[in-house]
Amino acid sequence: MAGRKEFLRRLDTTVALLQPHPRPFGLVSPAEMAPAGNPDPVRFVRAYTVVSQVLAKELPAVAGLAVGRRGWRAEIRRHYTDGPGDPRFADLAASCVELLRPDLRTDPFAQAVAIQYWLSKNAVYSRASDHESAADPLADFLFGNRTGHCVYLAHSACLLYRARGIPSRVGAGYAVDGRNRGNGGSLLLRERDAHAWPEIYLEGLGWLPMDI
Repeated sequence: MAGRKEFLRRLDTTVALLQPHPRPFGLVSPAEMAPAGNPDPVRFVRAYTVVSQVLAKELPAVAGLAVGRRGWRAEIRRHYTDGPGDPRFADLAASCVELLRPDLRTDPFAQAVAIQYWLSKNAVYSRASDHESAADPLADFLFGNRTGHCVYLAHSACLLYRARGIPSRVGAGYAVDGRNRGNGGSLLLRERDAHAWPEIYLEGLGWLPMDI
């Protein structure tokens, strides 16, 4: 994750796997990974260290940054900004931006926050959903009862971001409340903690999670 030093700080963690995992993962935005000694071979199958670059400032500090990367080829930018032809996505994204003060409506990050806020207030998280059988499950979710799991929320956010020309992608991994570590420094990740979230790309900062 390429980023500005004034926005990011280094975070070192160690991952120890209780069960084999198909691919390595790290906390927040992993930038480097390296093998590590197994702290308990009886309990863990392997271990590795992770260096993450985490946001060191409050979110309002990134307002004003341009979206996308200056060196991107045109096809890469299209890959992260192409969206559906359904005009309802653009109309909804525009109505979310109207929630902002007039002086913020041209700022891409402020637009992304407005969309994030609207979804957080108008969608209901549920592991059970009835959209899978629809011709367009995502449109059925977003323009229907807006009740569904994280995959629907993440993809909806990305398509609304893209309707405003904001490069976005869906991230996947695990989400665990940091308060679960109690007074210690460890977190236990379980299969049921699997999660998806939207990310936007800000110039000089990289991919920024915008979880709903």
